[in-house]
Amino acid sequence: MKQNSKPRNKIFRTIPRAFYLKNILTRLETEYIKILEIVNKYNLDHKRGLGFWSLMRIIFPVIESVSYVVGKRKEDFLESDLQVPFGHLVWEMYRHAIMHTDELRYAVYKGRTFSWATHLGNENVGHFVAKHTNSHPTTIHIDIPRLYYALRDYLINEIAKNDTSQISVQVGVYFPEHESEVINELEELYKNY
Repeated sequence: MKQNSKPRNKIFRTIPRAFYLKNILTRLETEYIKILEIVNKYNLDHKRGLGFWSLMRIIFPVIESVSYVVGKRKEDFLESDLQVPFGHLVWEMYRHAIMHTDELRYAVYKGRTFSWATHLGNENVGHFVAKHTNSHPTTIHIDIPRLYYALRDYLINEIAKNDTSQISVQVGVYFPEHESEVINELEELYKNY
């Protein structure tokens, strides 16, 4: 059943570029990197480690926000500025899979399978591509700490430029009145809270 839908208008706030990037850096250092460090320490100290896909889930929206602010396509930013190999393919396979589903996605091209893997990089091997063998597909390996710290270093360098030009950042969505479940819920909140 198709609902009567009207366009939703985005609400933006204007903010200095360096200030916005500094806020992202603060969250990266005080929240995301702290979570990474906790998981990493736990896994080094225990035989049965914690899963760490969630570390990829929380970093991709940050990468997307930064790439938007610096005026680059997220896939290009991932590859050129964060040194992740095959940025477009990684964005498609990693980001879409772990943000929209809870299943791994792999790519098949001309009969060959290309997969992905993540690691905590305790051996300092970085990102790498493992070539196809008889028992394993070609796999793009992402070193999660290296990705986090590359993003941190990028932000530090960008903030140091002190670019105070104004940027527009979406901070809300205006919902026009029309029939939908979201509008029904907004109406309930409006009337009762």
